[in-house]
Amino acid sequence: MTARKDSFRAIIGFIFLCRKKENTMKAKILTVISLLLSQSMMLFAQEEDLTQYVDPFIGTQEMGHTFPGACAPFGMVQLSPDTDSVSFLANGSYNKEVYRYCAGYQYTDKSIVGFSHTHLSGTGHSDLGDFLIMPTVGKVQYNPGTIDNTAGGYRSMYRKETEKAEPGYYTVELDDYKVKAELTATKRVGFHQYTFPETEQAHILLDLNHGIYNYDGKVLWSTIRVENDTLVTGYRITRGWARTNYLYFAMSFSKPIESYGCQNKEKVLYNGFWRKFDETKNFPEMAGKALTANFNFSTKDHEKVKVKFALSAVSTQGALKNLMAEVPHFDFDRTRSEAKAAWQKELSRITVNASKEKKTTLYTSLYHSFINPVEYMDVDGKYRGLDHNIHQAEGFTNYTVFSLWDTYRAQHPLMTLIQPGRSSDMVNSMLAHYEQSVHKILPIWSHFGNENWCMIGYHAVPVIADAWINGIRGFDPQKALEACISSANYEPYDGIGDYLKLGYVPHETSRVGASITLEYSYDDYAISQLARSLGKKEIAKEYLERSENWRKLFDDKTGYVRAKDKAGNWIEPFDPLDTHAAGFIEGNSWNYSLYVPQNVTGLIKKMGGNERFAQHLDSLFTMHIPDKYFEHNEDITREGIMGGYVHGNEPSHHVAYMYNWAGKPWKTQERIHQIMQTKYLNKPDGLCGNDDCGQMSAWYIFSSLGFYPVCPGSGQYVIGAPSVDEAILNLENGKTFTVKAQNLSGKNIYIKSVTLNGKPWNFNFINHEDIVNGGELIFKMSSRPNKKWAVSDSSKPYSTTPN
Repeated sequence: MTARKDSFRAIIGFIFLCRKKENTMKAKILTVISLLLSQSMMLFAQEEDLTQYVDPFIGTQEMGHTFPGACAPFGMVQLSPDTDSVSFLANGSYNKEVYRYCAGYQYTDKSIVGFSHTHLSGTGHSDLGDFLIMPTVGKVQYNPGTIDNTAGGYRSMYRKETEKAEPGYYTVELDDYKVKAELTATKRVGFHQYTFPETEQAHILLDLNHGIYNYDGKVLWSTIRVENDTLVTGYRITRGWARTNYLYFAMSFSKPIESYGCQNKEKVLYNGFWRKFDETKNFPEMAGKALTANFNFSTKDHEKVKVKFALSAVSTQGALKNLMAEVPHFDFDRTRSEAKAAWQKELSRITVNASKEKKTTLYTSLYHSFINPVEYMDVDGKYRGLDHNIHQAEGFTNYTVFSLWDTYRAQHPLMTLIQPGRSSDMVNSMLAHYEQSVHKILPIWSHFGNENWCMIGYHAVPVIADAWINGIRGFDPQKALEACISSANYEPYDGIGDYLKLGYVPHETSRVGASITLEYSYDDYAISQLARSLGKKEIAKEYLERSENWRKLFDDKTGYVRAKDKAGNWIEPFDPLDTHAAGFIEGNSWNYSLYVPQNVTGLIKKMGGNERFAQHLDSLFTMHIPDKYFEHNEDITREGIMGGYVHGNEPSHHVAYMYNWAGKPWKTQERIHQIMQTKYLNKPDGLCGNDDCGQMSAWYIFSSLGFYPVCPGSGQYVIGAPSVDEAILNLENGKTFTVKAQNLSGKNIYIKSVTLNGKPWNFNFINHEDIVNGGELIFKMSSRPNKKWAVSDSSKPYSTTPN
């Protein structure tokens, strides 16, 4: 505020001087006034409350799999309502209904089970939902009940008009109990505030058996210790997607507990001499595999009972340290304000001038991109490693939740661009994973001290290579290269042995071997780039050659990438639209054949040249794909499809930008506009697919700015078309990079011309260093495509085959 006042005082002073000076001096003074006004407008923009544009409910219905609850940026605690407790199994088989509850919440459900402290944002498989708390009134019930029959358990009905969410805060009224629930959070502490009616039967339930993707036996062990009349500690160990997940807690109440009890639903075969005690009533040391506890109070009308709940993966002592460090008080509003301020700081990394609707979509996307990965260590730097030993983070913050098959494409490049400090810490976290791995490989898909081995590729490699090539220097590059090479040659993993022998992963080894081969080829390119930047010429040459392995599965006759057997025969029958075990994971040959981001020019030549390639892309975006081709794939739905192009899943996220290599950038501009207008809507079911830990959102952020990292590790972003009037990237190095779209409108979606720092820019890419050095990128937009802008070979983005 002081800086803003000073700017206005300076402007008034210059205007006064201007009245007294000659014309030449007036011109100079007016120039200075213009600069000061610009600076003042920037200060106004920076001070605008950007959290008002975030809608945490976007993506919470159907495919988005996001949650609406309270969390801090990159916080381990993600305190959110769970609206059902669907089991992973039904009659001994996979329960398809569980997929809807990857984040524990569906917007249209009418009741709430309770509020758990850990969630995954936007994933297509799930885990967590640890330590569910539910306030109740009346008779204690340990069973959660059913979604439509709340009287049969402790869950409660609620009305949508009482439910509200904003960054760092969530509230709802639980109608069955006449209790108002409010939630906020720090990185390691969930803060609950429950306003009760007058009653002698107020309860806080703590369910240690609840979980997301739950099943009988998921909890391997759990304990609850009542340390005194306001402090409770404990832990649980679960076997889920994270195979061995240790989580400890410290729970502090704002008023003394009057009495307490518990139920252990497991069938105990041996109880030893614990049988001396009645462990169900006021016994301070509870333990079991299916444990739910109740803590009882008397409350006056509108009395607030507050609960602070800290997490640690190390110990209950670690949880207590986290509690005292982050919330040493019971001032709920203070913590809520601090959470909002933390989100405002992070959202301010990009300030935009756009319509309110556009700001809502963009800032909600930025919010979703800043939820994961999460800080996974205590305030003293201790964390549980992949080896389940306790480690000390030296010189970095340890992170977890690396959904790398998704996030290496845009979410991690976004971190590298606007969060380079965190990006460095994330790389160091991956290198720590490598050091602790008995396999000596980097993470594939890791969370909460566990490798879960989900999806394909070794995609920590491009994250590391992209960070180094784009100037991040907070990690050891030699150790990084060693880890990348080790990961790329670990033969037991997902067909690497065959890949090294044959140059591809055969169909007998994996039914998705064709897609694995394509992704290994790209990852190998990233290794070559890292090695080249470190002067390792022989290694760079070796992995650049490996990056051409995609050619071994390209069928010149059909014009598609196809699956082969070990003998080198094509797998028959072949249908490029089929998504069911036809050689490709969560996709088909139509889409996956375009996955050669490191060598788009080489792919175009293989597919018959620029015109034929552009026609191929046109067909992809305009064709009709019958439901039978994806009806058994839960990650692909009609809502995420445009023609045959699948935006609802990651393998195609770069495809709309590929027209640039074919000399038709105006078609990229057109397709990007169509995707943004139809696949990102400001409503609960507005996301066309899983947000996947921020990847879907990161695509939108980059594309709104007018460029996208088609090939992380190349040091370039490929130009699309901006969809905001102005955006300012407030970079960590203190510089700013401004993007302006002049004459932008619903019709003016095509680029007429571009200037970079005042000079004509006739390239359909921009280098990372051009952005981080600060400057101004100005697009002049038009209703008609400029078919002469950036169409020459020299204008095209990077490709290993020269343009």
